[in-house]
Amino acid sequence: MLHFAREERLPVTIVSGFLGAGKTTLLNNVLQHTRLKLAVLVNDFAALNIDVKLIASQDDTIISLTNGCVCCSIKDDLLSSILSIASSEQRFDGVLLETSGVSNPMAIADAFMQPAVSRRLRIDRTICVVDAENFPSLSFEHTELAIDQAAVADYVLLNKTDLIAPRFADKVIGILRGALPTMRIIKTQNAVLPAFMLLDDGDGEALRLNRKTSFRCDRAESPCRHEGCTACTGTSRTRDHSGTFESWSWSGDVGNQANFADIVRALPASILRAKGIVRFSDLADQSGIFQLIGKRSTIDLRPSVSGDRRSELVFIGVRGELPTDTLTEMFEGQTNGA
Repeated sequence: MLHFAREERLPVTIVSGFLGAGKTTLLNNVLQHTRLKLAVLVNDFAALNIDVKLIASQDDTIISLTNGCVCCSIKDDLLSSILSIASSEQRFDGVLLETSGVSNPMAIADAFMQPAVSRRLRIDRTICVVDAENFPSLSFEHTELAIDQAAVADYVLLNKTDLIAPRFADKVIGILRGALPTMRIIKTQNAVLPAFMLLDDGDGEALRLNRKTSFRCDRAESPCRHEGCTACTGTSRTRDHSGTFESWSWSGDVGNQANFADIVRALPASILRAKGIVRFSDLADQSGIFQLIGKRSTIDLRPSVSGDRRSELVFIGVRGELPTDTLTEMFEGQTNGA
């Protein structure tokens, strides 16, 4: 659903998934290498593998990191933990929330609907981690829970795919998409995910319309040990993810707001992420920052500062699955019909 709004609230990423899927590994990857100042809500500190050199201070409920991030123990009261972040005097770039492995993410989302919370925080995206290796051996009840967790997520990470044959990974995908055919699934190893898929960079990365699909490496080794990663040199540690993801860029006339909303509703499920600047024919004095994350999309309207009325958009998907021909037809058709 497309929402037009000016968002000033703190964005929250919810990470769900059944026990042992790799949720904490995903958080560790972020905490070790992020440039953002994050508040992280976790169920159990013991599972966090944080380098002691990164820890500035720690007590029973809070770990403060030298990079400005804070890890807070949820304990038994999620709402209380959320409110403590919402009322904090510290300023954060975002919040990461790791749910319990047996929790219903919809119940978690309900906590953010409380007025005291919704005024300050918003759910930006939900990510579900699925254990590709152990999913087939789950009991019926646990399989249903894992599928329910995946069905409401914006992205599903099918993790540990390096531990099984491709045909078994495809079988798990078939089961998941049997419940929701439009489920957006990304295969991962060790829960490694480019940062832009988990949260937006604090320096405005979401607004950059890069023509190349290149993202920072999330590993500290230099050179990086990722297969095919040849870009990690010196201290820059940049990684080209073009072997995994690809992008399609477009610039032109999207017509009015209703036309663009129709286009967004018709976008294929294989598009994982989209972003850009949109300018509508029926809003001459405004432009919008368009964001699509999984199945949710928003437009942040603001006064135009340029006379250029072209829209500029970038769409990202898994290499080989991005429907560039369909996108070309949709957007070039819009331009030709304008």
